Amino acid sequence: MSSSLLTLLLLAPTFGYPQDEDSLVGGKSRAWFAKLNGHMKTNDIGITNDISLDGDLGFGGQEVLPDFSAWVQLPFLPVIDRINFSYWSGSFEETERLEQNITFGNQQFTIGTDLDSKLDFSLLSFSLEHYFLSSGNRDLGCTMGVLLGVKFIEAEAVLEANDFGLREKQSIEAPFPVLGFRALVNLTKWVTIELEMVGSGGKYGDLGGTYFEWFLETSYRPLDWVHVALGFKSVLFGMQDDSANEFEAKMRLEGLFFSVGIEF
Repeated sequence: MSSSLLTLLLLAPTFGYPQDEDSLVGGKSRAWFAKLNGHMKTNDIGITNDISLDGDLGFGGQEVLPDFSAWVQLPFLPVIDRINFSYWSGSFEETERLEQNITFGNQQFTIGTDLDSKLDFSLLSFSLEHYFLSSGNRDLGCTMGVLLGVKFIEAEAVLEANDFGLREKQSIEAPFPVLGFRALVNLTKWVTIELEMVGSGGKYGDLGGTYFEWFLETSYRPLDWVHVALGFKSVLFGMQDDSANEFEAKMRLEGLFFSVGIEF
């Protein structure tokens, strides 16, 4: 009997507002300990060259990336329950002695060259959320919603061989739509678990790409308006520019994060 009541409490939709109705605005700041791997490919001068980010360029180390997000609850609207905003960025710099010849853009870098590499990127996100299930309360309950939004990505890769005066840069900028899912489970008044997954894929003119991002975090709420969290986040994206640049990149960023958030 008790297990049946618990199941109904967690899973059955209830009349009224979502479990976090008493918090209309919130935000969090993360320190994301991310590792990067993947490859870049160019064939501007008719020579296709596949460059390993962690192997050839030495980007296999861990970096602390800033990650910010905020949300606004909309209990007065019939379909849109929440608006979400987020922004994160990263910068990786390494100097590596090449163990093979590589071609990037219009430049060829030869074996034995001390190569300075830099990769910068940022991602700005906006999404609308609709709750299709909300049950229980802040002491014990869950909320699940679907997400529809857009992301805007900027990425730039620069390779330099200062000893030879060589420098090549490739960049890409593109917006793309995303569709996703979010679930928030309140285990107690102080402990919650949150899962979010979003993805996209397609081609827009000369630009094409795929994107998949997910995170899972456990939060502890020492006060009603403050929480701290520990979690894991993974981002996998591929970019392709079929214009005159002929640039392709596939990258994965993943690692643990620590966050602090407030809500009112």
